[in-house]
Amino acid sequence: MNSAKMRVLAFLLVCGIPIFARDVMPGYDCRVALTVTVAPTQGVILEVYDEWGNLVAKSDPAIPPAKVSVGLADEDWIGLSVPAVALSAPVMVRAHVQATPEKRGIVADADRQAAGCGLSVIPGRDAIELVSTADLVTRTTIWLSYPDDVDEAAIDSLRIFRLDERGAAWRRLATAGLDPLACSVAAEVDSFGVYRVMACTPCDLARLLVFPNPFSPDLAPGGAVRFTNLTRDAAIRIFDVEGRLIWKKEMMNGLGAAAWHGTAPSGEAASSGIYFFTVTDGRGREVSGKIALIR
Repeated sequence: MNSAKMRVLAFLLVCGIPIFARDVMPGYDCRVALTVTVAPTQGVILEVYDEWGNLVAKSDPAIPPAKVSVGLADEDWIGLSVPAVALSAPVMVRAHVQATPEKRGIVADADRQAAGCGLSVIPGRDAIELVSTADLVTRTTIWLSYPDDVDEAAIDSLRIFRLDERGAAWRRLATAGLDPLACSVAAEVDSFGVYRVMACTPCDLARLLVFPNPFSPDLAPGGAVRFTNLTRDAAIRIFDVEGRLIWKKEMMNGLGAAAWHGTAPSGEAASSGIYFFTVTDGRGREVSGKIALIR
């Protein structure tokens, strides 16, 4: 390349002008694009309004790239991870608990549909509608929390869903992150809408897992034997070898998992031995098996 062409190329690179280079070497079709982006000094504030329209929490202004979050009651919180070039202007993002009034009827219809599709609503976590004063120009990550008493075995089933307003249905978003320490789930979005954290539960008990088995409370994680891949409406019963009921758990709108800590009806530790379990789904179909308890 002669000196004149080199001076032109250097000028274009310094100015940040996209360059498309072709046929750099004979026999090659090489396309190279170079873009230079300057991070805007645009702030983002997250406000949270309750179901009556009252402002209940507000974040401090943050300059992207940044993660802004607002804590609510019962350790509930909402967060946004905003890239440097996500905003078209300085922005106020408003989060409405239970969604804005005109969307709540659609949310209720979608919740009813979810029950028939193996989806379980997280107790204590309402639908959240995010409304922005400026458009997103690139994908942004939203974070929604779940209660810290959700069984560890059920965490992997948690996802963020977005409301399909026309179909009155919840559509699952691809998970962008799962943080058990912060009790939160993340998803990437290219525009704002109504969101909810829900558990994806199986339609039957075909993939039921009971582990660890044999089970030692001193060695098992959390000191419990876990039942996973449960349907949302499932009932578990554990019996000793004489057929006496030792433990039971009945779930409605369950999250697909439960744990038995090896206790007897009195609350005391059950003795070592073989125990029998039955798991029944909401339609009366049953799966049974054995658990070996070792102390």
